[in-house]
Amino acid sequence: MTVRIFDTDHHITPTKDFWTSRMGKKYGDMAPHVVDLPNGSEAWSFEGGAVLHLIGLENVGGNNPRNSSWKFRYENTSPSFYDPKERIKSMDIDGIDVALFFPSVAGHTSAIQDDDLYRECVRVYNDAAWDWAQAGDPKRMFPVAMMPNRDIEWAMDELKRVAKKGFIHYQFNGAPSGNETISQADDPFWATVQETGLVLTMHGSGGSGKKRHPAGTVLKPRPPADTAVPPVRDQEMIAAMRAAGLGAQIGLGQLLMNGVLERFPNLKISLVETSAGWLPGYLEQLDLVYQRERWSAGESNLKMLPSEYAKKVLISVDREIQGIKYRYQIGVDNLTFGSDYPHIGNFWPHTRFYVDLLFNGVPEDEKEKILWSNAAKFYGVSYPN
Repeated sequence: MTVRIFDTDHHITPTKDFWTSRMGKKYGDMAPHVVDLPNGSEAWSFEGGAVLHLIGLENVGGNNPRNSSWKFRYENTSPSFYDPKERIKSMDIDGIDVALFFPSVAGHTSAIQDDDLYRECVRVYNDAAWDWAQAGDPKRMFPVAMMPNRDIEWAMDELKRVAKKGFIHYQFNGAPSGNETISQADDPFWATVQETGLVLTMHGSGGSGKKRHPAGTVLKPRPPADTAVPPVRDQEMIAAMRAAGLGAQIGLGQLLMNGVLERFPNLKISLVETSAGWLPGYLEQLDLVYQRERWSAGESNLKMLPSEYAKKVLISVDREIQGIKYRYQIGVDNLTFGSDYPHIGNFWPHTRFYVDLLFNGVPEDEKEKILWSNAAKFYGVSYPN
């Protein structure tokens, strides 16, 4: 039996004019744009070059891993990374029916110092990502909306705007109020999320607060001979840490321990590119800590254990066996699958083969839930006809 695949983790490599074509002359070189580096690579420039971001290891696809490098030029890479129609073709080759789409570059807008520029970059990304998916196949491509996290009114305005536009999920990025940690000051935002029905998707490291970098920060500067270690190892370590839930544990723990799901029981939370095998042990520790220290919580005491609230949360399996091995502890109905295309670690064009290996011995009804129906029901997506 051929099982449908709802891939919860694809990424958009933005076209060179993703921002510049929509931001006009007001922002000039301050708008995100592509620049040439002395080593022959291209890089994304944010806020006039205050932050430079190379994307070679975020655009791997099916390339030979022996040639892994941060160096990148658009003309030398697969159009399927940035062209939505070509992406549909690559999904067909890989046997992917539907996918959620996350940023590859846009996360670095959080480093922008100027608040007006930051807010505009987030808004423009959402419009561009929406248009990108519409140009591909809107029945198969579902981009995530970014949210500003420096002012709760900004966040609520943008949430309402993207919900009206048709987005089905937004990317969690810490406390929308701009505080360092989640608190009841964020409740008006969670209430709005619950009202719109959008899924709160926590991707990768999850986000745990404001992330402005000091002025002059340069992210991932790479020497010309950057095919050698350790630079490539940096990204491999990031991938491995995300697969261990690092980062996502902070955001998820704040949501659970601060009673967000108690106050907003219809809030839908989904973890993507986090792997899942770590979750049972993590929730066990949350429960133990909560039971021991709950007396200090006063009126904010929870009515259930943190792990009981987590029964509503979806979490994806990607480059791991443990998530499948512990599927009964996690909950078969709580698991989804993501490939992380075209980032390092994806299995394109052999995802179906990898899935067969990963799900060897798993009953067909459980396989169908994890690969398709759990995500489809949660995100409200129908099979594209």
